[in-house]
Amino acid sequence: MYEGSADFQTANSKPIQKQRITGTVNAVPFTAAHILTGSLTITNQCSDSSDTKIGAVYISKLQVTFLPNLPIPASSWKNRKIVVNFGLCIDEEHDTWEDFQLGVWYVSEANITLNGIAVTAYDVMSRFDKPLPASYVMSGQVAQIARAVCEACNVGFGMTDLEAAILPNGTRPLGLYTPNDCVTYRDVLYWLSATVGGFATINRQGKLVFRAYENIVLPPHETISDTRRVTGARFSDFATDFGSIVFDNEDGTQQRIGAQGVGATYYAGFNPFVQFGTDEAKTVLRTNIFLSVQSMRFTPFNVSLMSAPIYELGDPIMFTGGIVYNNNKVGVVQSITYKAGQGVQICGFGSDPSLQDVQTASEKANSAASRAQQNSEIVYKDYTNITPIAVGGGDPVQVVEINFTTNKKTDVEMWHEIQVTPDLTGASMTVEAVYYLDGVELDRKPVETYTDEGKHLLGLHYFRNIEESGSHKWEVYLETTGGDLAIDQFGAIAVLKGQGLSKVDSWGGVIIFEDDMVGVPRIIPFGVLSDTVSVSVAALDYKIEVSDTIVAPAVAIALGVLSDSMDLILYRPTDNIVSEDGDYNFITEDGAFNIVTD
Repeated sequence: MYEGSADFQTANSKPIQKQRITGTVNAVPFTAAHILTGSLTITNQCSDSSDTKIGAVYISKLQVTFLPNLPIPASSWKNRKIVVNFGLCIDEEHDTWEDFQLGVWYVSEANITLNGIAVTAYDVMSRFDKPLPASYVMSGQVAQIARAVCEACNVGFGMTDLEAAILPNGTRPLGLYTPNDCVTYRDVLYWLSATVGGFATINRQGKLVFRAYENIVLPPHETISDTRRVTGARFSDFATDFGSIVFDNEDGTQQRIGAQGVGATYYAGFNPFVQFGTDEAKTVLRTNIFLSVQSMRFTPFNVSLMSAPIYELGDPIMFTGGIVYNNNKVGVVQSITYKAGQGVQICGFGSDPSLQDVQTASEKANSAASRAQQNSEIVYKDYTNITPIAVGGGDPVQVVEINFTTNKKTDVEMWHEIQVTPDLTGASMTVEAVYYLDGVELDRKPVETYTDEGKHLLGLHYFRNIEESGSHKWEVYLETTGGDLAIDQFGAIAVLKGQGLSKVDSWGGVIIFEDDMVGVPRIIPFGVLSDTVSVSVAALDYKIEVSDTIVAPAVAIALGVLSDSMDLILYRPTDNIVSEDGDYNFITEDGAFNIVTD
Protein backbone atom coordinates (compact mmCIF):
# COMPACT_ATOMS: atom_id res chain seq x y z
CA MET A 1 0.00 0.00 0.00
CA TYR A 2 1.19 3.44 -0.84
CA GLU A 3 0.91 5.37 2.42
CA GLY A 4 2.26 8.73 1.34
CA SER A 5 2.71 11.78 3.51
CA ALA A 6 0.36 12.94 6.24
CA ASP A 7 -0.96 15.62 3.89
CA PHE A 8 -1.61 12.95 1.25
CA GLN A 9 -3.60 10.83 3.69
CA THR A 10 -5.65 13.84 4.72
CA ALA A 11 -6.41 14.78 1.12
CA ASN A 12 -7.30 11.18 0.24
CA SER A 13 -9.88 11.04 3.03
CA LYS A 14 -11.80 14.04 1.70
CA PRO A 15 -15.03 13.46 -0.25
CA ILE A 16 -13.90 15.86 -2.97
CA GLN A 17 -10.42 15.39 -4.41
CA LYS A 18 -8.32 16.90 -7.15
CA GLN A 19 -6.51 14.13 -9.02
CA ARG A 20 -4.31 13.85 -12.11
CA ILE A 21 -2.74 11.23 -14.36
CA THR A 22 0.70 11.63 -15.90
CA GLY A 23 3.26 9.30 -17.40
CA THR A 24 5.49 8.45 -20.33
CA VAL A 25 5.34 6.34 -23.45
CA ASN A 26 8.99 5.47 -23.83
CA ALA A 27 10.53 8.95 -23.46
CA VAL A 28 7.41 10.87 -24.56
CA PRO A 29 5.53 12.40 -21.61
CA PHE A 30 1.75 12.55 -21.44
CA THR A 31 -0.92 14.05 -19.17
CA ALA A 32 -4.70 13.74 -18.89
CA ALA A 33 -4.91 16.10 -21.86
CA HIS A 34 -3.55 13.30 -24.08
CA ILE A 35 -6.02 10.66 -22.82
CA LEU A 36 -9.63 10.10 -23.82
CA THR A 37 -11.67 10.80 -20.68
CA GLY A 38 -12.71 7.66 -18.85
CA SER A 39 -10.63 5.33 -21.05
CA LEU A 40 -7.74 4.53 -18.69
CA THR A 41 -8.33 1.29 -16.78
CA ILE A 42 -5.86 -0.84 -14.82
CA THR A 43 -6.71 -4.34 -13.61
CA ASN A 44 -4.79 -6.96 -11.65
CA GLN A 45 -5.54 -9.86 -9.30
CA CYS A 46 -3.79 -12.59 -7.29
CA SER A 47 -6.45 -15.27 -6.94
CA ASP A 48 -9.19 -17.01 -8.85
CA SER A 49 -12.40 -15.00 -8.51
CA SER A 50 -14.46 -18.06 -7.58
CA ASP A 51 -12.27 -19.11 -4.66
CA THR A 52 -9.17 -18.06 -2.75
CA LYS A 53 -6.01 -19.69 -4.07
CA ILE A 54 -2.26 -19.65 -3.60
CA GLY A 55 0.16 -19.88 -6.50
CA ALA A 56 -1.18 -16.97 -8.56
CA VAL A 57 0.82 -15.44 -11.43
CA TYR A 58 -1.69 -13.07 -13.00
CA ILE A 59 -0.79 -10.46 -15.61
CA SER A 60 -1.79 -6.85 -15.01
CA LYS A 61 -3.54 -5.14 -17.93
CA LEU A 62 -3.64 -1.47 -18.89
CA GLN A 63 -6.23 -0.17 -21.35
CA VAL A 64 -6.19 3.43 -22.50
CA THR A 65 -7.01 5.49 -25.56
CA PHE A 66 -4.47 8.18 -26.42
CA LEU A 67 -5.66 11.20 -28.36
CA PRO A 68 -4.04 12.18 -31.67
CA ASN A 69 -2.29 15.10 -29.96
CA LEU A 70 0.27 12.68 -28.45
CA PRO A 71 3.21 12.88 -30.89
CA ILE A 72 3.74 9.15 -31.53
CA PRO A 73 3.29 7.63 -35.01
CA ALA A 74 0.40 5.17 -35.15
CA SER A 75 2.61 2.47 -36.66
CA SER A 76 5.21 2.35 -33.89
CA TRP A 77 3.30 1.50 -30.70
CA LYS A 78 4.13 -2.20 -30.43
CA ASN A 79 6.22 -3.07 -27.31
CA ARG A 80 6.49 0.55 -26.20
CA LYS A 81 6.97 1.04 -22.47
CA ILE A 82 4.18 2.90 -20.67
CA VAL A 83 4.69 4.27 -17.16
CA VAL A 84 1.59 5.66 -15.43
CA ASN A 85 1.68 7.97 -12.41
CA PHE A 86 -1.15 9.10 -10.17
CA GLY A 87 -1.14 12.50 -8.51
CA LEU A 88 -3.24 13.97 -5.70
CA CYS A 89 -3.39 17.65 -4.88
CA ILE A 90 -2.51 17.99 -1.21
CA ASP A 91 -2.63 21.79 -1.06
CA GLU A 92 -4.94 23.52 -3.54
CA GLU A 93 -3.99 27.01 -2.37
CA HIS A 94 -0.36 26.49 -3.36
CA ASP A 95 -1.13 23.91 -6.10
CA THR A 96 1.04 21.27 -4.37
CA TRP A 97 0.82 17.71 -5.66
CA GLU A 98 2.05 14.35 -4.47
CA ASP A 99 2.57 11.80 -7.24
CA PHE A 100 3.46 8.12 -7.17
CA GLN A 101 3.96 5.44 -9.82
CA LEU A 102 1.15 2.99 -10.52
CA GLY A 103 3.13 0.56 -12.64
CA VAL A 104 4.94 -0.29 -15.86
CA TRP A 105 3.30 -1.89 -18.91
CA TYR A 106 4.37 -2.77 -22.45
CA VAL A 107 2.08 -2.30 -25.44
CA SER A 108 0.71 -5.52 -26.87
CA GLU A 109 -1.93 -4.12 -29.17
CA ALA A 110 -2.68 -0.67 -30.59
CA ASN A 111 -5.73 0.04 -32.76
CA ILE A 112 -6.49 3.21 -34.68
CA THR A 113 -10.00 4.49 -33.86
CA LEU A 114 -11.95 7.69 -34.47
CA ASN A 115 -11.06 8.83 -30.95
CA GLY A 116 -7.36 8.02 -31.13
CA ILE A 117 -5.05 5.06 -30.49
CA ALA A 118 -6.72 2.38 -28.33
CA VAL A 119 -3.88 0.63 -26.50
CA THR A 120 -3.83 -2.64 -24.60
CA ALA A 121 -0.65 -3.20 -22.59
CA TYR A 122 0.53 -5.84 -20.11
CA ASP A 123 3.12 -5.87 -17.36
CA VAL A 124 6.26 -8.00 -17.59
CA MET A 125 4.57 -11.03 -16.03
CA SER A 126 3.68 -11.85 -19.63
CA ARG A 127 7.37 -12.36 -20.42
CA PHE A 128 7.40 -15.48 -18.23
CA ASP A 129 5.23 -17.23 -20.83
CA LYS A 130 8.53 -18.11 -22.50
CA PRO A 131 8.86 -21.91 -23.07
CA LEU A 132 11.26 -23.83 -20.86
CA PRO A 133 14.24 -25.63 -22.42
CA ALA A 134 13.90 -29.38 -22.79
CA SER A 135 14.62 -31.35 -19.60
CA TYR A 136 14.85 -28.11 -17.61
CA VAL A 137 15.92 -28.56 -13.98
CA MET A 138 16.81 -26.06 -11.27
CA SER A 139 17.58 -26.03 -7.57
CA GLY A 140 18.35 -23.57 -4.82
CA GLN A 141 16.48 -21.31 -2.45
CA VAL A 142 13.51 -19.16 -3.45
CA ALA A 143 15.62 -16.09 -4.26
CA GLN A 144 18.12 -18.11 -6.33
CA ILE A 145 15.43 -19.81 -8.40
CA ALA A 146 13.48 -16.58 -8.87
CA ARG A 147 16.58 -14.71 -10.06
CA ALA A 148 17.40 -17.48 -12.53
CA VAL A 149 13.87 -17.33 -13.94
CA CYS A 150 13.97 -13.52 -14.10
CA GLU A 151 17.32 -13.51 -15.90
CA ALA A 152 16.04 -16.02 -18.45
CA CYS A 153 13.03 -13.78 -19.18
CA ASN A 154 14.68 -10.34 -18.90
CA VAL A 155 12.69 -9.28 -15.84
CA GLY A 156 14.03 -7.65 -12.68
CA PHE A 157 13.67 -9.34 -9.30
CA GLY A 158 12.33 -6.84 -6.77
CA MET A 159 13.24 -8.55 -3.48
CA THR A 160 16.41 -8.65 -1.42
CA ASP A 161 17.78 -11.94 -0.11
CA LEU A 162 16.50 -11.01 3.35
CA GLU A 163 13.00 -10.25 2.08
CA ALA A 164 12.91 -13.60 0.27
CA ALA A 165 14.33 -15.44 3.28
CA ILE A 166 11.43 -14.47 5.55
CA LEU A 167 8.91 -16.04 3.18
CA PRO A 168 7.60 -19.47 4.22
CA ASN A 169 10.16 -22.00 2.90
CA GLY A 170 12.28 -19.00 1.89
CA THR A 171 15.52 -20.56 3.14
CA ARG A 172 14.67 -24.18 2.37
CA PRO A 173 16.54 -25.89 -0.49
CA LEU A 174 14.12 -26.52 -3.35
CA GLY A 175 14.45 -28.51 -6.54
CA LEU A 176 12.55 -28.79 -9.80
CA TYR A 177 13.35 -32.02 -11.60
CA THR A 178 12.16 -33.61 -14.82
CA PRO A 179 9.70 -34.80 -15.72
CA ASN A 180 7.16 -32.26 -14.42
CA ASP A 181 4.17 -30.40 -15.78
CA CYS A 182 5.99 -27.05 -16.17
CA VAL A 183 5.96 -25.86 -19.77
CA THR A 184 6.82 -22.18 -19.34
CA TYR A 185 8.76 -20.11 -16.83
CA ARG A 186 5.42 -18.79 -15.63
CA ASP A 187 4.50 -22.35 -14.62
CA VAL A 188 7.66 -22.46 -12.51
CA LEU A 189 6.67 -19.22 -10.79
CA TYR A 190 3.17 -20.59 -10.20
CA TRP A 191 4.50 -23.53 -8.18
CA LEU A 192 7.23 -21.46 -6.55
CA SER A 193 4.70 -18.89 -5.31
CA ALA A 194 2.52 -21.75 -4.03
CA THR A 195 5.56 -23.10 -2.18
CA VAL A 196 5.90 -19.83 -0.26
CA GLY A 197 2.19 -19.89 0.56
CA GLY A 198 1.26 -16.84 -1.46
CA PHE A 199 1.41 -15.38 -4.94
CA ALA A 200 3.76 -13.71 -7.41
CA THR A 201 3.07 -10.31 -8.88
CA ILE A 202 4.80 -7.38 -10.57
CA ASN A 203 5.26 -4.38 -8.30
CA ARG A 204 4.84 -0.70 -9.14
CA GLN A 205 8.46 -0.55 -10.34
CA GLY A 206 7.94 -3.37 -12.84
CA LYS A 207 9.80 -6.10 -10.93
CA LEU A 208 8.80 -9.57 -9.75
CA VAL A 209 7.95 -9.99 -6.07
CA PHE A 210 6.39 -12.71 -3.91
CA ARG A 211 3.90 -12.09 -1.13
CA ALA A 212 2.92 -14.70 1.44
CA TYR A 213 -0.40 -14.70 3.27
CA GLU A 214 1.31 -15.81 6.47
CA ASN A 215 3.37 -12.60 6.46
CA ILE A 216 0.34 -10.30 6.30
CA VAL A 217 0.38 -8.10 9.40
CA LEU A 218 -2.79 -8.22 11.46
CA PRO A 219 -4.78 -6.42 12.65
CA PRO A 220 -4.77 -4.16 9.58
CA HIS A 221 -3.71 -0.57 10.05
CA GLU A 222 -5.98 0.47 7.16
CA THR A 223 -9.64 0.90 8.07
CA ILE A 224 -12.40 1.67 5.59
CA SER A 225 -15.64 2.84 7.18
CA ASP A 226 -19.04 3.08 5.52
CA THR A 227 -18.52 6.82 4.95
CA ARG A 228 -15.74 6.08 2.44
CA ARG A 229 -17.50 3.24 0.64
CA VAL A 230 -19.69 3.72 -2.40
CA THR A 231 -23.22 2.32 -2.13
CA GLY A 232 -23.33 -1.30 -3.28
CA ALA A 233 -20.54 -2.80 -1.16
CA ARG A 234 -20.94 -6.53 -0.48
CA PHE A 235 -19.58 -8.73 2.29
CA SER A 236 -19.90 -12.50 2.76
CA ASP A 237 -21.41 -13.90 5.93
CA PHE A 238 -18.40 -16.20 6.44
CA ALA A 239 -14.64 -15.95 6.78
CA THR A 240 -12.31 -18.38 5.05
CA ASP A 241 -11.04 -21.06 7.43
CA PHE A 242 -8.83 -23.88 6.13
CA GLY A 243 -8.39 -26.73 8.60
CA SER A 244 -6.18 -28.91 6.41
CA ILE A 245 -4.34 -29.11 3.11
CA VAL A 246 -3.94 -32.12 0.80
CA PHE A 247 -0.93 -32.71 -1.47
CA ASP A 248 -0.66 -35.23 -4.29
CA ASN A 249 2.46 -37.42 -4.13
CA GLU A 250 4.46 -38.69 -7.08
CA ASP A 251 3.50 -42.30 -6.23
CA GLY A 252 -0.21 -41.52 -6.63
CA THR A 253 -1.00 -41.25 -2.92
CA GLN A 254 -1.99 -38.11 -1.01
CA GLN A 255 -0.75 -36.48 2.17
CA ARG A 256 -2.99 -34.42 4.42
CA ILE A 257 -1.55 -31.79 6.74
CA GLY A 258 -3.92 -30.56 9.46
CA ALA A 259 -7.20 -31.82 10.87
CA GLN A 260 -9.77 -33.40 8.59
CA GLY A 261 -13.34 -32.22 9.10
CA VAL A 262 -12.33 -28.95 10.76
CA GLY A 263 -12.92 -26.07 8.38
CA ALA A 264 -12.42 -26.30 4.63
CA THR A 265 -9.78 -28.43 2.94
CA TYR A 266 -7.33 -26.84 0.53
CA TYR A 267 -6.28 -29.11 -2.35
CA ALA A 268 -2.73 -28.18 -3.34
CA GLY A 269 -2.35 -30.65 -6.22
CA PHE A 270 1.02 -31.97 -7.39
CA ASN A 271 3.56 -29.30 -6.48
CA PRO A 272 6.92 -30.38 -8.00
CA PHE A 273 8.88 -28.31 -5.46
CA VAL A 274 7.64 -30.41 -2.51
CA GLN A 275 8.04 -33.90 -3.96
CA PHE A 276 11.69 -34.76 -3.36
CA GLY A 277 13.83 -35.61 -0.37
CA THR A 278 12.99 -37.55 2.75
CA ASP A 279 9.45 -37.79 4.09
CA GLU A 280 10.43 -35.49 6.96
CA ALA A 281 11.85 -32.85 4.61
CA LYS A 282 8.74 -32.91 2.42
CA THR A 283 6.49 -32.67 5.47
CA VAL A 284 8.37 -29.58 6.68
CA LEU A 285 7.89 -27.86 3.30
CA ARG A 286 4.22 -28.80 3.16
CA THR A 287 3.55 -27.80 6.76
CA ASN A 288 5.00 -24.35 6.09
CA ILE A 289 2.63 -23.98 3.15
CA PHE A 290 -0.30 -25.12 5.30
CA LEU A 291 0.50 -22.56 8.00
CA SER A 292 0.32 -19.82 5.37
CA VAL A 293 -2.94 -21.19 3.96
CA GLN A 294 -4.35 -21.54 7.48
CA SER A 295 -3.66 -17.84 8.11
CA MET A 296 -6.06 -16.84 5.29
CA ARG A 297 -8.96 -16.15 7.68
CA PHE A 298 -10.45 -13.33 5.61
CA THR A 299 -13.95 -12.29 4.68
CA PRO A 300 -14.77 -12.11 0.94
CA PHE A 301 -15.86 -8.61 -0.13
CA ASN A 302 -16.48 -6.30 -3.06
CA VAL A 303 -16.05 -2.59 -2.34
CA SER A 304 -15.87 0.53 -4.53
CA LEU A 305 -14.11 3.69 -3.31
CA MET A 306 -13.70 7.24 -4.52
CA SER A 307 -10.09 7.02 -3.51
CA ALA A 308 -6.59 7.25 -4.84
CA PRO A 309 -5.31 3.85 -6.14
CA ILE A 310 -3.11 3.31 -3.11
CA TYR A 311 -3.93 -0.37 -2.58
CA GLU A 312 -1.76 -3.32 -3.60
CA LEU A 313 -2.50 -7.01 -3.86
CA GLY A 314 -2.22 -8.65 -0.46
CA ASP A 315 -3.09 -5.55 1.56
CA PRO A 316 -5.23 -6.34 4.65
CA ILE A 317 -8.16 -4.03 5.38
CA MET A 318 -10.57 -3.62 8.29
CA PHE A 319 -14.15 -2.74 7.27
CA THR A 320 -16.41 -1.01 9.77
CA GLY A 321 -19.81 0.62 9.95
CA GLY A 322 -22.83 0.45 7.69
CA ILE A 323 -23.92 -3.04 6.66
CA VAL A 324 -21.00 -4.46 8.66
CA TYR A 325 -22.90 -3.37 11.82
CA ASN A 326 -20.89 -3.96 14.97
CA ASN A 327 -19.17 -7.07 13.58
CA ASN A 328 -16.05 -5.64 11.94
CA LYS A 329 -14.74 -7.65 9.02
CA VAL A 330 -11.13 -8.21 7.87
CA GLY A 331 -10.45 -8.77 4.19
CA VAL A 332 -7.35 -8.95 2.00
CA VAL A 333 -7.15 -7.27 -1.41
CA GLN A 334 -6.99 -9.94 -4.15
CA SER A 335 -8.35 -7.96 -7.10
CA ILE A 336 -7.95 -4.31 -8.07
CA THR A 337 -9.67 -2.34 -10.82
CA TYR A 338 -8.79 1.33 -11.19
CA LYS A 339 -10.61 3.62 -13.61
CA ALA A 340 -9.20 7.12 -13.89
CA GLY A 341 -11.74 9.63 -12.65
CA GLN A 342 -14.12 6.92 -11.42
CA GLY A 343 -12.34 5.48 -8.38
CA VAL A 344 -11.11 2.06 -7.29
CA GLN A 345 -12.84 -1.28 -6.93
CA ILE A 346 -11.17 -3.80 -4.60
CA CYS A 347 -12.24 -7.39 -4.00
CA GLY A 348 -11.30 -10.27 -1.75
CA PHE A 349 -12.25 -13.90 -2.32
CA GLY A 350 -12.79 -16.83 0.01
CA SER A 351 -13.72 -20.47 0.63
CA ASP A 352 -16.80 -21.34 2.65
CA PRO A 353 -15.61 -23.50 5.59
CA SER A 354 -19.04 -25.16 5.74
CA LEU A 355 -18.08 -27.07 2.60
CA GLN A 356 -15.31 -28.76 4.61
CA ASP A 357 -13.86 -31.61 2.51
CA VAL A 358 -15.91 -31.00 -0.62
CA GLN A 359 -13.56 -31.10 -3.62
CA THR A 360 -14.52 -29.32 -6.81
CA ALA A 361 -14.86 -31.27 -10.05
CA SER A 362 -11.77 -29.59 -11.51
CA GLU A 363 -9.75 -30.36 -8.39
CA LYS A 364 -10.82 -34.01 -8.56
CA ALA A 365 -9.92 -34.22 -12.24
CA ASN A 366 -6.57 -32.53 -11.74
CA SER A 367 -5.76 -34.73 -8.75
CA ALA A 368 -6.65 -37.94 -10.59
CA ALA A 369 -4.75 -36.91 -13.71
CA SER A 370 -1.73 -35.94 -11.62
CA ARG A 371 -1.63 -39.29 -9.82
CA ALA A 372 -2.08 -41.21 -13.07
CA GLN A 373 0.75 -39.27 -14.70
CA GLN A 374 3.13 -39.83 -11.81
CA ASN A 375 2.42 -43.59 -11.77
CA SER A 376 2.94 -44.01 -15.51
CA GLU A 377 5.91 -41.74 -16.17
CA ILE A 378 9.34 -43.25 -16.81
CA VAL A 379 12.13 -42.08 -14.49
CA TYR A 380 15.80 -42.33 -15.46
CA LYS A 381 18.79 -42.81 -13.13
CA ASP A 382 22.23 -42.37 -14.62
CA TYR A 383 25.81 -43.00 -13.55
CA THR A 384 29.22 -41.85 -14.77
CA ASN A 385 32.56 -42.66 -13.19
CA ILE A 386 34.33 -39.51 -12.04
CA THR A 387 37.75 -41.14 -11.57
CA PRO A 388 39.69 -43.61 -13.77
CA ILE A 389 39.18 -47.29 -12.99
CA ALA A 390 41.82 -50.05 -13.21
CA VAL A 391 40.67 -53.67 -13.40
CA GLY A 392 43.20 -56.49 -13.00
CA GLY A 393 45.01 -58.81 -10.67
CA GLY A 394 42.23 -61.38 -10.73
CA ASP A 395 40.01 -59.37 -8.35
CA PRO A 396 36.58 -58.04 -9.33
CA VAL A 397 36.36 -54.21 -9.39
CA GLN A 398 33.18 -52.16 -9.15
CA VAL A 399 32.61 -50.02 -12.24
CA VAL A 400 28.90 -49.02 -11.86
CA GLU A 401 26.70 -48.23 -8.86
CA ILE A 402 23.18 -46.82 -9.07
CA ASN A 403 20.93 -46.24 -6.06
CA PHE A 404 17.21 -46.07 -6.76
CA THR A 405 13.90 -46.20 -4.93
CA THR A 406 10.72 -47.91 -6.14
CA ASN A 407 7.25 -46.83 -5.08
CA LYS A 408 5.57 -50.03 -6.18
CA LYS A 409 6.25 -53.40 -7.80
CA THR A 410 7.79 -52.58 -11.16
CA ASP A 411 10.23 -53.56 -13.92
CA VAL A 412 13.53 -51.77 -14.50
CA GLU A 413 16.06 -51.84 -17.31
CA MET A 414 19.79 -51.27 -16.92
CA TRP A 415 21.85 -50.13 -19.91
CA HIS A 416 25.66 -49.85 -19.68
CA GLU A 417 28.18 -48.47 -22.14
CA ILE A 418 31.78 -48.82 -20.93
CA GLN A 419 34.80 -47.75 -22.97
CA VAL A 420 37.70 -50.05 -22.02
CA THR A 421 41.38 -50.27 -22.95
CA PRO A 422 42.72 -53.84 -22.58
CA ASP A 423 46.37 -54.61 -21.77
CA LEU A 424 46.91 -58.23 -22.82
CA THR A 425 49.51 -60.49 -21.21
CA GLY A 426 48.90 -63.20 -23.81
CA ALA A 427 47.09 -63.79 -27.07
CA SER A 428 43.71 -62.91 -25.57
CA MET A 429 41.96 -61.87 -22.42
CA THR A 430 38.44 -62.29 -21.08
CA VAL A 431 36.30 -59.83 -19.14
CA GLU A 432 33.48 -61.16 -16.99
CA ALA A 433 30.68 -58.87 -15.74
CA VAL A 434 29.09 -59.68 -12.40
CA TYR A 435 25.76 -58.09 -11.44
CA TYR A 436 24.60 -57.35 -7.89
CA LEU A 437 21.15 -56.21 -6.78
CA ASP A 438 20.95 -55.10 -3.15
CA GLY A 439 24.24 -56.89 -2.46
CA VAL A 440 23.07 -60.24 -3.87
CA GLU A 441 25.05 -61.68 -6.77
CA LEU A 442 22.91 -62.55 -9.78
CA ASP A 443 23.28 -65.62 -11.97
CA ARG A 444 23.69 -63.71 -15.20
CA LYS A 445 27.45 -63.18 -15.90
CA PRO A 446 28.17 -62.06 -19.47
CA VAL A 447 31.74 -62.59 -20.79
CA GLU A 448 33.63 -60.63 -23.48
CA THR A 449 36.92 -61.70 -25.14
CA TYR A 450 39.56 -59.31 -26.53
CA THR A 451 42.44 -60.32 -28.81
CA ASP A 452 43.89 -56.90 -29.53
CA GLU A 453 44.67 -53.78 -27.57
CA GLY A 454 43.30 -50.28 -28.11
CA LYS A 455 39.92 -48.88 -27.10
CA HIS A 456 36.84 -51.11 -27.13
CA LEU A 457 33.21 -50.53 -26.23
CA LEU A 458 31.68 -52.96 -23.74
CA GLY A 459 27.88 -52.94 -23.88
CA LEU A 460 25.80 -54.56 -21.15
CA HIS A 461 22.02 -54.77 -20.80
CA TYR A 462 19.88 -56.31 -18.09
CA PHE A 463 16.15 -56.45 -17.33
CA ARG A 464 14.83 -57.10 -13.83
CA ASN A 465 11.51 -57.26 -12.01
CA ILE A 466 11.58 -55.51 -8.63
CA GLU A 467 9.09 -57.18 -6.32
CA GLU A 468 9.38 -54.90 -3.28
CA SER A 469 9.08 -51.14 -2.99
CA GLY A 470 11.87 -49.32 -1.17
CA SER A 471 15.53 -48.40 -1.62
CA HIS A 472 17.69 -50.55 -3.90
CA LYS A 473 21.26 -50.65 -5.19
CA TRP A 474 22.43 -51.86 -8.61
CA GLU A 475 26.14 -52.70 -9.02
CA VAL A 476 28.33 -54.00 -11.84
CA TYR A 477 31.76 -55.53 -11.22
CA LEU A 478 34.32 -56.51 -13.88
CA GLU A 479 36.92 -59.28 -13.51
CA THR A 480 39.68 -59.98 -16.05
CA THR A 481 41.71 -63.04 -17.01
CA GLY A 482 44.79 -62.78 -19.23
CA GLY A 483 45.44 -59.07 -18.79
CA ASP A 484 44.37 -55.79 -17.24
CA LEU A 485 41.68 -53.31 -18.17
CA ALA A 486 41.70 -49.48 -17.97
CA ILE A 487 38.61 -47.28 -17.94
CA ASP A 488 39.16 -43.53 -18.37
CA GLN A 489 37.38 -40.88 -16.35
CA PHE A 490 33.77 -40.64 -17.58
CA GLY A 491 34.34 -43.79 -19.60
CA ALA A 492 31.65 -45.83 -17.80
CA ILE A 493 28.12 -44.67 -18.50
CA ALA A 494 25.01 -46.42 -17.19
CA VAL A 495 21.28 -45.68 -17.18
CA LEU A 496 18.57 -47.37 -15.13
CA LYS A 497 14.99 -46.65 -16.13
CA GLY A 498 11.53 -47.73 -15.08
CA GLN A 499 8.08 -46.65 -13.96
CA GLY A 500 7.16 -46.00 -10.36
CA LEU A 501 10.65 -44.80 -9.42
CA SER A 502 11.33 -41.92 -7.06
CA LYS A 503 13.20 -39.04 -8.68
CA VAL A 504 15.40 -38.42 -5.64
CA ASP A 505 16.89 -41.18 -3.51
CA SER A 506 18.46 -41.24 -0.08
CA TRP A 507 22.21 -40.87 0.22
CA GLY A 508 24.20 -44.10 0.43
CA GLY A 509 27.56 -42.92 1.75
CA VAL A 510 29.95 -44.28 4.38
CA ILE A 511 31.00 -42.48 7.54
CA ILE A 512 34.01 -43.81 9.43
CA PHE A 513 35.37 -42.23 12.58
CA GLU A 514 37.88 -43.31 15.20
CA ASP A 515 38.53 -42.35 18.80
CA ASP A 516 41.86 -43.31 20.35
CA MET A 517 42.82 -42.90 24.01
CA VAL A 518 46.59 -42.91 24.50
CA GLY A 519 48.39 -44.53 27.42
CA VAL A 520 48.69 -42.73 30.75
CA PRO A 521 52.22 -41.28 30.91
CA ARG A 522 52.77 -41.20 34.67
CA ILE A 523 51.86 -42.83 37.96
CA ILE A 524 49.18 -40.76 39.68
CA PRO A 525 45.77 -41.54 41.15
CA PHE A 526 43.33 -40.85 38.32
CA GLY A 527 39.90 -41.59 39.65
CA VAL A 528 37.73 -41.59 36.50
CA LEU A 529 39.28 -41.21 33.04
CA SER A 530 36.65 -40.57 30.38
CA ASP A 531 36.52 -39.75 26.70
CA THR A 532 33.37 -38.70 24.82
CA VAL A 533 32.78 -38.53 21.09
CA SER A 534 29.62 -37.05 19.56
CA VAL A 535 28.82 -37.34 15.90
CA SER A 536 25.81 -35.74 14.20
CA VAL A 537 25.00 -36.92 10.71
CA ALA A 538 22.28 -35.30 8.59
CA ALA A 539 21.61 -38.23 6.27
CA LEU A 540 20.14 -41.71 6.12
CA ASP A 541 20.84 -45.08 4.58
CA TYR A 542 24.56 -45.09 5.08
CA LYS A 543 27.05 -47.44 6.65
CA ILE A 544 28.50 -46.42 10.01
CA GLU A 545 31.79 -47.88 11.17
CA VAL A 546 32.88 -46.88 14.66
CA SER A 547 36.30 -47.65 16.09
CA ASP A 548 37.06 -46.57 19.64
CA THR A 549 40.35 -47.81 21.08
CA ILE A 550 41.72 -47.39 24.57
CA VAL A 551 45.41 -48.26 24.77
CA ALA A 552 46.47 -50.02 27.94
CA PRO A 553 47.99 -47.49 30.37
CA ALA A 554 51.73 -47.83 30.88
CA VAL A 555 51.45 -47.75 34.65
CA ALA A 556 51.62 -50.34 37.35
CA ILE A 557 48.93 -49.08 39.66
CA ALA A 558 45.23 -49.58 40.03
CA LEU A 559 43.55 -46.70 38.18
CA GLY A 560 40.10 -47.23 39.55
CA VAL A 561 37.56 -46.76 36.75
CA LEU A 562 38.79 -46.24 33.19
CA SER A 563 35.82 -45.37 30.97
CA ASP A 564 35.21 -44.24 27.44
CA SER A 565 31.82 -43.25 26.04
CA MET A 566 30.64 -42.45 22.54
CA ASP A 567 27.39 -40.88 21.33
CA LEU A 568 26.19 -41.34 17.76
CA ILE A 569 23.26 -39.09 16.93
CA LEU A 570 21.50 -39.61 13.59
CA TYR A 571 19.08 -37.17 12.05
CA ARG A 572 17.02 -37.58 8.96
CA PRO A 573 18.01 -34.92 6.46
CA THR A 574 15.88 -31.84 6.17
CA ASP A 575 18.22 -30.00 3.80
CA ASN A 576 20.20 -30.77 0.71
CA ILE A 577 23.96 -30.37 0.78
CA VAL A 578 24.73 -26.96 -0.67
CA SER A 579 28.10 -25.29 -1.06
CA GLU A 580 28.56 -21.73 0.13
CA ASP A 581 28.40 -20.32 -3.39
CA GLY A 582 25.26 -22.32 -4.10
CA ASP A 583 26.63 -24.06 -7.20
CA TYR A 584 26.49 -27.56 -5.69
CA ASN A 585 30.13 -28.30 -6.59
CA PHE A 586 32.35 -29.77 -3.89
CA ILE A 587 36.08 -30.01 -4.53
CA THR A 588 38.75 -31.37 -2.23
CA GLU A 589 41.97 -29.48 -1.52
CA ASP A 590 43.89 -31.56 -4.06
CA GLY A 591 41.40 -30.55 -6.77
CA ALA A 592 39.77 -33.95 -7.13
CA PHE A 593 36.01 -34.14 -7.06
CA ASN A 594 34.79 -35.37 -3.71
CA ILE A 595 31.02 -35.02 -4.12
CA VAL A 596 29.27 -34.77 -7.46
CA THR A 597 25.56 -34.11 -7.89
CA ASP A 598 23.40 -34.72 -10.92
